Amino acid sequence: MYYRLAHHSEHVLSEPKIVVEDKNVFIHFSGMKIPVLQSQRFKIGGSDDLLLKAAGKKNLKLENPQLLDLTVGLARDAFHLAALGFNVVGLERNDFIYSALAEARKQAGEQKETAKTTGRISFVHADALSYLKNLKEKVDVVFYDPMFPEKKKAAAVGKESQLLQALAVSDDAENEAELAQLALSMAVDRLVVKRPLPAPEVLPKPSMSFKGKAVRYDVYLAKRP
Repeated sequence: MYYRLAHHSEHVLSEPKIVVEDKNVFIHFSGMKIPVLQSQRFKIGGSDDLLLKAAGKKNLKLENPQLLDLTVGLARDAFHLAALGFNVVGLERNDFIYSALAEARKQAGEQKETAKTTGRISFVHADALSYLKNLKEKVDVVFYDPMFPEKKKAAAVGKESQLLQALAVSDDAENEAELAQLALSMAVDRLVVKRPLPAPEVLPKPSMSFKGKAVRYDVYLAKRP
């Protein structure tokens, strides 16, 4: 089964296709085969799990806290967060990427959970800023992963990043800050922003940061009344 992208960025090297193989969904793009809605992480919840520390689930004292992922992409972080016990709502504004997620969910079955997943994941086809402006109730945690800045060096980025950079339209720093500020106002506990190590902060003065080899998680704690 094949799905083609009708309209896409002029920077796409070759037209991506959504391909279903034995109920597994992949995106074929520029000679690469990228899995959709599949966890590729290991040691989730271990002592070196920076996302576990950044998301602060232990502080929430809830079995399945609500988490809003503003830019879900191919759901790698969403799967990780669900495995940690969050009920995740992932937003995706790109038509093609959302179609891939919807097809993967259809193939897997709505009620199927991944190994080690204790929370659930659902997807919404929506622009994050508009969604937040219309949100009626706050959520426990908001997760925001702005598109990584394009590397100036010749070294190639990962295949998933290549796809997302080609398809998505990244926001400028001002729009990122506006979205992050609104997200923080709608978080009961915290906003977590994923950034490359050398990238500037989306909002100034994070409450704390957790740094890995390539990325960091800037945490902004919500103001208590």
